[in-house]
This record gives sequence, C-alpha cells and structure tokens, in this order.
Amino acid sequence: MRRLRPLPLLVTACLLAPPAVSAQEQPVDRRSRQQIADSAEVAALSRKLVKGLRTDSARAAAIYEWVARNVRYDAQSFFRGGDGYEKAEEVYRHRMALCGGYVALYERIAREAGMRAVPITGYAKGVDYRFGRSTRKPNHAWLAMSIGGEWRLIDPTWGAGVINGRAFEPSFSWDYFLVSPEELILSHYPEDAAWQLLDRPLARRDFERMQLVPRTLLRVGFEPEVIRATALTPGVRDFPAVGAAGSGVRVLHAPVAGTLPASTPVTIDVVWPGAAEVVLVSNGVWTKLNRVGDRFRGAGVAAGTSVYVVGRTAGASQPYQTLLHYRVAGGGRASSK
Repeated sequence: MRRLRPLPLLVTACLLAPPAVSAQEQPVDRRSRQQIADSAEVAALSRKLVKGLRTDSARAAAIYEWVARNVRYDAQSFFRGGDGYEKAEEVYRHRMALCGGYVALYERIAREAGMRAVPITGYAKGVDYRFGRSTRKPNHAWLAMSIGGEWRLIDPTWGAGVINGRAFEPSFSWDYFLVSPEELILSHYPEDAAWQLLDRPLARRDFERMQLVPRTLLRVGFEPEVIRATALTPGVRDFPAVGAAGSGVRVLHAPVAGTLPASTPVTIDVVWPGAAEVVLVSNGVWTKLNRVGDRFRGAGVAAGTSVYVVGRTAGASQPYQTLLHYRVAGGGRASSK
C-alpha cells in the first residue's frame, strides 16, 4: 500500500487559512440611499453635538438633551401593541419612537462620538403600571453610560415627556440623566441584576411589592434609600401627597408613609426659602414650626382624618400652600378649628 506523506508546513498553513476574499466577493451594502444618507447625518449630528465639549458628562448631556427634545414618543404604537421605529436611522428620520428607538438613537450618537453606552432592558413602572404586576416580561429600555470611567444610568424616553390619557405631551426633564442607582431602582428593574449598580441588589419580588413612588417625593428631598426601606415595610401602601411649594423647598425629615396611624408622633424638618411661617395641621390644631432662617422644625401627633404641612410668605393676607398631606387611619373625624 502506498503511504501518504505529510504535506509541507507551508502548504498545510495555506489549506487551513481562510480563503482571501476578492473584490467581487466583498459584502454588498443593501441599504437604500435614504438609509445611507440618514446614517451619514447621524454621524454628522454626533460630531456637531459634542464639538468643543471636553468632558464625558458634557457630551452625554448634549446627546441626552437632543434626543429627548427632538424625538416624540409614539403613543399610538404603544397603545396598539406595536414596536414603532427601532433602528437609529429610522428614529432620526421620523423623530418618533418607543423606548427601544430612543435607546438605539442615543447609543448610536454616543458611539459615533467615541463613547461607551450599553442598552439595558428590563421592567419599568410607567404609564401602564399596576401594583403587584409581574416583571417577568420586559417592557422598557434605558442605558448605562461610561462617564469618566464610571457607569451611570440614563433614560432619554422618560426625559422626553409624559403620557396624558392616550396622547404624548412633550415635557423635557433632566430627572432621568445620570440618575443615581438608588433612585432609579424605585421605578426601573433591569433583567441583568448587575445593571442595578447597587452594592446590595434589590430582589425582583421586592420590586414588585413596592408601590409606585411619585416623582414629587424625590424632588422635594426625600432620600431614595429611605423611600425604598419604607416602601418595603409591611402595611405601607401609599406616600404623602406633595404640593407645589416653589423652588428650593427641601424636606430634611418627615414621615415617608402616606397613611399614619392615629396618635403617631409626627416630626417635621424642612427648608422653605421665602416662607414666613410653616405650620403642622392635625385634627384642626395648628402648630407653628420653629424657625431658624429658612429652616422650620417641629412636631405634633397624627389625629383626625388628615395631617398637613402648610406654609405662607410674609403677610397675613397671603394664602397657605400645602407642602405635604397625610391620611390618618383610625383617627376619627376632624374637629373644627
């Protein structure tokens, strides 16, 4: 029998290496002229947005603001269960998308600018949220952005506006730009727990049993960690109603639960610039809080049916504005003042 000799090393290498691709075999760009033009415009937009900006946070902010201000949420597709525009070029051309489209366009512009952005999918307590709903099926997308070597969280969709009824209302907000992980976990739960960016990740079952946290609580200074701990306390089902008290008002200390058992001590500590008087109202009893500059502190007891924290500017004729409103459980009827 004739024995086969091994092939020379050079020949073996040629046989194992992938064949060279000729010019005629190069991948064909099957995009339409419109798609190619849109892609070029997105790249140009990215260069324009970040031109002259020296920090990652400034570049990320410029991209966030442009996407959130210029893309409308596709409420019609949302309510009929459609996907809307999902590719970055489509979103750029039509200026309309659902969350996946917002994320795709943001990520593409950021990548063109040489930045790292990672899309995140998960569950969010948005317009269609119902308390206790399972988070098994993802319903939202947002991003993690590398800012100065640190991962930060961004949701350009929620920064673009709100759904009122079945219509989208543009209302740009910085609330969802570089959101702290402790704050975002109150409303956003990623499929991959690593993207919670928390030292102690929240279990999905705990996320499901937390009530929806009103954004107004965060705006007046309630700490996200305290809100989270209170929301997970057995029996807590709501939060205090927060009134429009003006800029600069900060709640340093107050109950986080919206319903207080009768006879519960209530301690209030707030900063209210421009207020001449801040009062704790319980069962018709008005207790003025002690004032030091713009800071007001005091205490009372939950009674009647409601507890209010109200304030007013100088002048007896000025009306009181409500800062916080609590319900009282088991307090009976309020007496007249």
